[in-house]
Amino acid sequence: MTSNPTDPRLATVDDVAIILGLKQGTTPFTSTKVMISEVDRLRVMVQDCLPPLSAIPAPDLCIFLAEFSAKYLSASVDAYINRCLLPVPNPSAMVQSELFNGYFLMISASSDSPYFGKYFGSHHPSAANGKKLATVVARRLLRFTMHIDKGAAKSSNSNFWLDKEAPEAIMKALRVMAMILSALPEDEGRLSPQMKNALAPYIRRWSKPRQDPSLREICRQLSQLLNPSSVPQRRGVRNLLRGWDGCGLPGCNEKANLKICARCRTVCYCCPEHQKAHWTGPSPHKKLCFETIY
Repeated sequence: MTSNPTDPRLATVDDVAIILGLKQGTTPFTSTKVMISEVDRLRVMVQDCLPPLSAIPAPDLCIFLAEFSAKYLSASVDAYINRCLLPVPNPSAMVQSELFNGYFLMISASSDSPYFGKYFGSHHPSAANGKKLATVVARRLLRFTMHIDKGAAKSSNSNFWLDKEAPEAIMKALRVMAMILSALPEDEGRLSPQMKNALAPYIRRWSKPRQDPSLREICRQLSQLLNPSSVPQRRGVRNLLRGWDGCGLPGCNEKANLKICARCRTVCYCCPEHQKAHWTGPSPHKKLCFETIY
């Protein structure tokens, strides 16, 4: 997935990094476009770069996301938290771009990769911002939601909330927060009591029967994760996210005496034979195995 010589329509992970400004270089997806704002950058991602990838087979998409997460997840989180956003056309777009931009899009997509669990469970300095991300997303989500509410109050359309793209952005933000809180070690990166109290009325609102079932389910999961009694549950989920919940060889259910892959640390094996078999098997681990800085 480092290059796609047979299909130039497909972006590489380096193409995405260049679009996001995480890497210097040129890419066919930006050669005829000047990105002067975060809205432009996100548009290139959503309209030109990612749709062809969504059509590729799931195993290939997993390889793409694993490589991006291994190479650029840390830089994406750093950019989301610290980087000065490119100018945006108006205040409404600014509030939206703070929460939902190209960096967030790829962080969200990476949440299904075991490298996501590795990054948020890491104590390496390059992963330090991972401990802040849940709070940053929560703060920007609150600002975004309050902005939407102000717009709804001024609108004569009673379906303003449901007709706009806000629910999708909110759902992605809540899901990322839930995945982060699941992946973080105990007592690290937790939301403050003040932040929990600020989120509580919105989570209750989004949990009402009239809301989308997926949104209600994410709110239920997040509510459980915000409960201090969920520590044992989070520990099990954290191992699952890291790929440490059982032997990585498909068909093996062994969960004891596991050894971690020394290169990527995102999969475990019960014996060297299973590790060797998985390296070149039907779904070879060698395509998903990358070294990381974190």
